[in-house]
Amino acid sequence: MTARTKRLDKKDRSILNALEQLGGKVSAEQIAEVVEPPLKSRTVRYRIQRLRETGFLESLLAQTHETKMGLGDCKILLAHPQGRQELPSEILACFPMFYTWHSTFGRYNGTMVSAGFGTHSPEVITAAIDAFYDKGLISEHRIVENVDYVVMNADFSKIAPTGEWQWDWREWVEKSEEMIHSEKVFRIDMDLKQKPVDFDHVDVKLLSQLKQDAGATLKELGEAIGLSEPQVAARQRRLESNGIIRGWRWAFTNVVDKLEVCLFFETATPFHPVLNSLALLPFPRELYAESDRSFTMKIHMPSSYVTALLRGVTGLRRHFESIFLQTATDPHVPPWHRTYDCYSRRSGRWEFDVEEYIACMENLL
Repeated sequence: MTARTKRLDKKDRSILNALEQLGGKVSAEQIAEVVEPPLKSRTVRYRIQRLRETGFLESLLAQTHETKMGLGDCKILLAHPQGRQELPSEILACFPMFYTWHSTFGRYNGTMVSAGFGTHSPEVITAAIDAFYDKGLISEHRIVENVDYVVMNADFSKIAPTGEWQWDWREWVEKSEEMIHSEKVFRIDMDLKQKPVDFDHVDVKLLSQLKQDAGATLKELGEAIGLSEPQVAARQRRLESNGIIRGWRWAFTNVVDKLEVCLFFETATPFHPVLNSLALLPFPRELYAESDRSFTMKIHMPSSYVTALLRGVTGLRRHFESIFLQTATDPHVPPWHRTYDCYSRRSGRWEFDVEEYIACMENLL
């Protein structure tokens, strides 16, 4: 890809930081007002287009969280039996509630699945896992529910012109210790007691369209779901105010190979100050909470930094009740509408026919 030959200068990095802070749908005029050095809006538009053409800006993503609409979310870690390398994608594709899966290595060597489930019937996840055990596909598993999450802004000022991250891991540990000893509790806007909101099947159709193309115009969205532009805009605003749509973010492709690393950890006290140390990291990342003491941090970082991250976390390990790391590679992302198609307009619930999915799997074995 020609992207790899382009260098990121100070203006590019400033624009990337502005997109992180202001959101992926921010206008060039708004970016021009905050970047340093100052730029004209037409220059911002040109550079964003060039960043897209050269591959640094990969795709615009809609950040959503549908728990208030009755769609729960979890990560499933599946360990494969001795001698089995992976779960075939055809098997995992039988389950439309599985919306992403990766090969994973760490405490669990096998597959990491991101899955949705109706909050009224979480047993569909355990039923699928039981079927995997019955067929000898897995030897161990762990389910981590994601009750709420926040996206943490990357700091693109830490990227060299060549696109490589510049980060002092020793300094990070030292600064982290200072912050932890200050006993300043990590302040984070999370809602661990999600309350249902009013929605209908049209809202589900709108979210499905945004998952497919977050950059779609109001006109394009309206044509897809049968509404006028003002009606689409009103529904989108309501979904944003209810916290279903969290924002818009560009997926960033670095010039070095990128890996997804998940830290699963527990702390002794709610929102322990050790979270401040993870907030210092410059890489794109998200923090998921299962409770106020149980978290997952997903970090998008170069694979060459995994050893340094492990050493850094080892230096801070005494501040965690428990912690383990999983790497995730080879992502499979089936069409998002598979999950959204499982919303029943008749019942007003998410309905996953797990027995049908298991039968599909058995036919493939």
